[in-house]
Amino acid sequence: MKYQKPRGTSEILPSAFSVWQNVHYIFDKISNLFCFDKINTPTFEMAELFNRTIGENSDIVSKEMFVFQDKKGRTFALRPEATAGIVRSVVENKLLEDHKLPVKIAYWENMFRYDRPQKGRNREFWQCGAEIFDKNNVANDIEIISMINTFLISLRLKEWIFKINFIGGKETKKKYCEYILDFVGSQIKTFCIDCKNRILKSPLKILDCKIDTNNIVLRNMKNISSFLSEQETTRMAEIKLLLDNLQIKYTEDSRLVRGLDYYNDFIFEVVSTREENESNSLLGGGRYNHLVEEIGGPKGVEGIGFSIGIERLLWQMHIEDSFPKDNYGNKLFLYIGLLNSGSYVLGTLLSTILRQNGIRVAMSDTEIDIKAGYKNAERQKAVNIVFLGNKDLENQSIKVKNLETKKETEFAFEKIEEMIGFLIDEQN
Repeated sequence: MKYQKPRGTSEILPSAFSVWQNVHYIFDKISNLFCFDKINTPTFEMAELFNRTIGENSDIVSKEMFVFQDKKGRTFALRPEATAGIVRSVVENKLLEDHKLPVKIAYWENMFRYDRPQKGRNREFWQCGAEIFDKNNVANDIEIISMINTFLISLRLKEWIFKINFIGGKETKKKYCEYILDFVGSQIKTFCIDCKNRILKSPLKILDCKIDTNNIVLRNMKNISSFLSEQETTRMAEIKLLLDNLQIKYTEDSRLVRGLDYYNDFIFEVVSTREENESNSLLGGGRYNHLVEEIGGPKGVEGIGFSIGIERLLWQMHIEDSFPKDNYGNKLFLYIGLLNSGSYVLGTLLSTILRQNGIRVAMSDTEIDIKAGYKNAERQKAVNIVFLGNKDLENQSIKVKNLETKKETEFAFEKIEEMIGFLIDEQN
């Protein structure tokens, strides 16, 4: 039998792992700069948690969740997104007491959705993201946007833009949904099957329809901005002013909605502006002011967050050719070529000492000649090379050659600490 990975699952092969690891490292670094703590939640939760928070009428719950029963008949689901599990965790572990606010959480986890696999979308996929729990504060909205902006710039990505919208609180959403039902009326008969199913349960989601014939009908419909309260209008204006002051590029999209029912007020996406990827949403998020209380948390604590699809992000990096400098330490800093078998003990001792001091080292496992040594070092993209042979043992010295500058530096055995310091300084 020929075994293959399940359809829609992801693998990170050695050729790609250093890039993956480096993006992870940069995200951790940026989240740390913004004072976010890290969390790791269970891979599966009670299915009811997702049914209640995401919405039973959402595509995720109705079509895409991996649901199973344990031996006691309890129904669980592999996590399709992170926010619900994180909210459950901070509530269960009593992290949201007044004196602890704001609580700022970042994560990097795998998710699961039974969807049709396509480029940038697998059934098993990875997301990183962050959440802020606090009293309602526009500063948190801006901090989340600023964190995303800083992360994407750190990855040297340029061809993207924020899309923002303001969908209001419960009352505003209720009024607008009533208006949508009234406006569409009998014309819903001409809409696609998904819109027909959504119109009564989640009217806002028909705004996200990609079918042109449906959009012709929706073109003359009022925007939700016409239904915002004075307070909501003022808040949106304040957010836009702050984004302008920070010179963060964005565009308003009155048709932007999020696929999860818990979102309200300020919502956003980052989309690629690259032609071959222009329909691709790299990340999304927004405010969820009632979710904490709805699953048993303290009143008045609200949340805002975002999630980034790692596979989509890596694809954007690929088409922009914007791979950042290797900050994680995956670069091979020294290659040691053994010119005879008698050099093995010295080579092993040297590589051990250097690794203990944070220097990434590779060594030939058999005797090689100089030509093969240079070839191996070049293949592994080493920064420096050292050859160990009889002459080096006789002279009690080691020569370190920088393969880029061709500069050679010699160190005596009894001053090996000078070599270590030299390589550490050069590496940093």
